[in-house]
Amino acid sequence: MSTAVLSRNEDSCVYISAKEASMRLGVSQNTLRHWRYTGLRDDLLPYKSRIDRRVVYKEDDVENFKKHYLFQ
Repeated sequence: MSTAVLSRNEDSCVYISAKEASMRLGVSQNTLRHWRYTGLRDDLLPYKSRIDRRVVYKEDDVENFKKHYLFQ
């Protein structure tokens, strides 16, 4: 699992790459890119940021999206 860890103050957030997020969600990286550029899932999968020029997602947001919005 390729994760990038970013600390903010005393809180520590774990961010995962778009590739890792797509694997966890069972969608292609192109689907994530489409959602990002069109804003289709911004309300459901909101946090994305760039770390070292890479798009990353907050791990908790990915897991919550998977749990509540994807059919298992």
